[in-house]
Amino acid sequence: GAGWGQGDDGDGDEVFRLQTSPLSAGILPGIARALVLEAAAALRIPTVEESPRLSEAHTWREAFVTNAVKFIQPVAQIAQCPPVHGGEAEAEAE
Repeated sequence: GAGWGQGDDGDGDEVFRLQTSPLSAGILPGIARALVLEAAAALRIPTVEESPRLSEAHTWREAFVTNAVKFIQPVAQIAQCPPVHGGEAEAEAE
């Protein structure tokens, strides 16, 4: 899976980047993930291969997951967190 958005970098500045867990975290190197990473590179969107931290969810503007069946699925709410900014989908990630 992967996600992106404008988040606070800790200095109060908003940054736009794509963040995905590294393969070493046990995720599958899926086709959808590869296409999203390829598109980000083509669009010069910074990419961080680091597992997202639930404690930082409040800083995310958008979040999504990827898989072979639904390709890209926006996340509207993460359990125990306020709704993701701008999310209109009904999907939930736990």
